[in-house]
Amino acid sequence: MVDRMRQGENLLYAHRKHIYQLLANEKGIPHWKVSVGYGVFQTAVGLSVLAVKPLGLMAVVLLLAAYSIGFFVFGFVIRRSVARPA
Repeated sequence: MVDRMRQGENLLYAHRKHIYQLLANEKGIPHWKVSVGYGVFQTAVGLSVLAVKPLGLMAVVLLLAAYSIGFFVFGFVIRRSVARPA
């Protein structure tokens, strides 16, 4: 959303800028592979949260923050690679 606002786009109109859509449509990765990748990632996040839960809330928050930063960087890299002329 922040990226779209920065570019002056109307947030009420549909767009195709989600990472899933960029991977499947722009990068040409089959949809089922992107879906499986998302599923594996979500499973890894869930299991790792369960693993660190005994260490306390701060450990879970830090782990989720690390995942969020990683996902943000991954999205940034994908968006940059799609934006470049081939």
